[in-house]
Amino acid sequence: MADQNDRLLMVEGQIHALTRAWLCLAAQMEIRGEVEPEKLEASLLGARWPQADFDLAAQQTMAHLVCQLGAARASRQLRCQSPAHQA
Repeated sequence: MADQNDRLLMVEGQIHALTRAWLCLAAQMEIRGEVEPEKLEASLLGARWPQADFDLAAQQTMAHLVCQLGAARASRQLRCQSPAHQA
């Protein structure tokens, strides 16, 4: 049982690390103008895994990633508009 719990923790950690890396890469691409945020979001939200038991969970995860990417974008925009940034 402990071996299975250790394995689940390892997989969870790997997923979180990959998620963070993906968000950083996507944000950098947005900042550089290499990707259009709206098209990226539409593509991600349209992803499906037909006949896969994990489809619903994957779709929910994609929606969460899109939300996180949007929140990061909004935060960057607010920082750019702040008086301290414009000085």
